[in-house]
Amino acid sequence: MNINIDIKGFYIGAEVRWNVEDVERCAARVHSNLKLSKEDCESILVATFEDNESLMQTINETIDSTIEHMIETGRLETTPPMCAHCGDIEVEVEGQPCSKECRDGYIADWLTEKS
Repeated sequence: MNINIDIKGFYIGAEVRWNVEDVERCAARVHSNLKLSKEDCESILVATFEDNESLMQTINETIDSTIEHMIETGRLETTPPMCAHCGDIEVEVEGQPCSKECRDGYIADWLTEKS
């Protein structure tokens, strides 16, 4: 088990922890004369992370990019695409049948489902 993953599967690395001092540093960058109370900083932290769709989308996109990079560099193995009909034979393109027989069966199954 990775030490940065808790028992429930959540990432717990230090770089995603933010505190009131981080907010104070950001406030000083944004406006040098801005003085915040501890309560102001806490309120800003909650508003930043609570139900933040933009932040969640950014993290999801970063995870997607990390997966792609790890596949490209060989750090993650992928399974080859298998026949869309029988599922037993490797094919060149995901979602394609492996033979004429499987293609005919695949099309027949597809037409039956559409009826």
